[in-house]
Amino acid sequence: MSDIRVRVHEGHHVSVVKEKTVSREDLEILGITEEQFIEYIENDQVEPSFLIEGIEEVDDPKDPRYYLKWYNGQDVDDVLHQLISESDCVNSDPVEDWISDRKGYTEVTMSIMEEGEELWR
Repeated sequence: MSDIRVRVHEGHHVSVVKEKTVSREDLEILGITEEQFIEYIENDQVEPSFLIEGIEEVDDPKDPRYYLKWYNGQDVDDVLHQLISESDCVNSDPVEDWISDRKGYTEVTMSIMEEGEELWR
């Protein structure tokens, strides 16, 4: 199963644009459809909202459920925010990436990246 590419734009005094990926398999395990994921990217929320439930506990760290079980009982919007925030950065603007660790107010916008689409700042 392939990942969904997400462009994350963080607006500070300068802009930082990052490419991150979210696993479709993780979304499926969490009970989140691709349509709900896109709705979150476009609207910062999933309607109707729901709690993540029923993720089986497993002892194998190679099984994605091993890490995803911690999302049981959490709101879907919070889970999606965490998934995107905690995902590894695949590509970023190397000139301005120094600002990534900046604290304080940040306006964040996200969009789905199509296959072959380049990261743009």
